[in-house]
Amino acid sequence: MVSVDFNAFWRMQVNFDVRYIYSNNVHAMLNTYGVEATRATIIKEVFNISNAYGVKDNIHHFSEIVDFMIHSDGYQPMNRHGGITESVSLFNKMTFEIASKFIVQGLLFYLILIY
Repeated sequence: MVSVDFNAFWRMQVNFDVRYIYSNNVHAMLNTYGVEATRATIIKEVFNISNAYGVKDNIHHFSEIVDFMIHSDGYQPMNRHGGITESVSLFNKMTFEIASKFIVQGLLFYLILIY
C-alpha cells in the first residue's frame, strides 16, 4: 500500500491551500484526520464509483452503509471478511453477500436448534 505523507504538504503550505488536501486512501485519512474525514472519504469514493457506472443514487443511502462501516472508530469492509459476518441478522448478511449461502446456513442453524 502506498502511504500518503500529509506532513510534506503541510510543510509546503505556502504553495498549497492545505484546507483542501484530499486522498482516496481511507487508511491515511483515518490516521491523519480521524473518523469523520474517513466517513466523508468513503462516501465520496463510493458515490463517484457508482456515478461512473451510471448508477444514480441518493448520497444518504451511502451514508447509512458507511456509518455501519465506521461505527467502531475505525473502518471495516462490507464483505464476508468484515463486520457483516458478525451480524446476527440473516437478512442483513444476505444484503451484502450471496443470499443462498446464508439461507442454507440459517436453515442448518435453525434445524440444529430445533432438534
